[in-house]
Amino acid sequence: HTLGALMKLTHDVVTNTGELLLLAGTTLTKSVLDDLSAVRNASAVKTFSFMKHRDVAEHLLTSMSSYPYNNLFKEEQEVTALLDEMNEVQVVHEVLESLDYYRNNDSYSYKHFLLVFMLSTLLARDLVPNKEERILLTTTGPAHDIGKLCVPLEILTKVDPLTAQEKSILDNHSLAGFVLLGYYMGDYDQLAPKVARDHHERKDGSGKPTGKKLDNFMVEIIAACDIYDALLSPRPYRMETYENRAALEIITELGEKNQITWDIIKALIARNRESKPHYTDVGISTLKRGVAPKGNSWGILME
Repeated sequence: HTLGALMKLTHDVVTNTGELLLLAGTTLTKSVLDDLSAVRNASAVKTFSFMKHRDVAEHLLTSMSSYPYNNLFKEEQEVTALLDEMNEVQVVHEVLESLDYYRNNDSYSYKHFLLVFMLSTLLARDLVPNKEERILLTTTGPAHDIGKLCVPLEILTKVDPLTAQEKSILDNHSLAGFVLLGYYMGDYDQLAPKVARDHHERKDGSGKPTGKKLDNFMVEIIAACDIYDALLSPRPYRMETYENRAALEIITELGEKNQITWDIIKALIARNRESKPHYTDVGISTLKRGVAPKGNSWGILME
């Protein structure tokens, strides 16, 4: 069977070493994916420490202590516990290579991968009681956008609004990431390929690429972190960022529209409060007071 007609690549999928994996127009059927995953024996795939790679740990600590994230990472004990879990995260070497590529060519994307990793580790501590599951989830953070390897840098770093064609190439990154990670890991049933594929899908079916109703809580945590950082961090097309209150209000609206599960939104809000209440005790304010930045080229949720 096919995974649905919408699981069709609009553009080629090429690996980080330039190997063509699948052509544009390919539908991602089970047999296509089985053929790709069979190239590597999943049990023999080597993984490496993410935190020990180059200066990742140093960059993460800098982000934790800098505005706007320093408020989330105030408690020393909590940060120590977080770092312990982050130190257990292992990824395939292609994820590290993709990180190096962005570190050298697109610092916005590089920082975004690190920040989504950092935020998802934090929220997972509140939302995912089982430690093994938590580490499995946070392992997907640095690789959620790996499909952007198939997007030309001039599109990723473009200051002006994207053309329809450029947007189509960018939108293909979800399926491209799914194809790449399943191939690198030798297994399409792992959480990481699913996160790459589905982190722009939404609970109400309003997302991309397929518009299915997302019902995977782990994927949703990454999706929420992805949106939150997209609002708080500068982008080539929007150097001015959203203030934290406005960012949280936009994410609250996604809860009101049933696009993201309330518990995830509450956990994010709880972590932003001075008193650090348990997320189940958080009330949601319907009063919107935040201000959007000027000069926002093409809508923050388009990433």
